[in-house]
Amino acid sequence: MLWALHVVFNIYNKKVLNAYPFPWLTSTLSLACGSLIMLVSWATRIVEAPKTDMDFWKALFLSAEGLWL
Repeated sequence: MLWALHVVFNIYNKKVLNAYPFPWLTSTLSLACGSLIMLVSWATRIVEAPKTDMDFWKALFLSAEGLWL
């Protein structure tokens, strides 16, 4: 099932990029919409917000920092 969803996702993305050939903008808008949906879900308590600690943020920062090297 996961494989089939992956195939559909790739085909859909290819169609979007053929119609609107701006991958950075398309990705940014997709991330912004997903983030907004999650923030609203957390604010309205539809979904419980994840519990994080300082170790999580350190690991996240260090892995993100490696992308720029």
